[in-house]
Amino acid sequence: MESIEKINDQELNNVSGGNDGRNANGLWRTATPCVRTGYLALRSRPAYDESNEISAIYNGEMFKVNMNKWNGNYIWASYANSNGWVNSDYITVL
Repeated sequence: MESIEKINDQELNNVSGGNDGRNANGLWRTATPCVRTGYLALRSRPAYDESNEISAIYNGEMFKVNMNKWNGNYIWASYANSNGWVNSDYITVL
């Protein structure tokens, strides 16, 4: 029986033609908040609740979003060594 070797997300993305050259693995992109007042909340769950806030991201700060991981309007993000959900209505993807 042949040995089956798994490929990682980056390799899978490259094989499928998804790597557009704008980032390291085709999945993660740089983004910034676009809020009128206050901050963009990084959350542990994709729903508004003060108790699930992990971090506050202010206008002008940069973070990463995973373009392949969505839940409604929420997208998976990475900021300050933490991962969670941000509302995509309030971000600009660079």
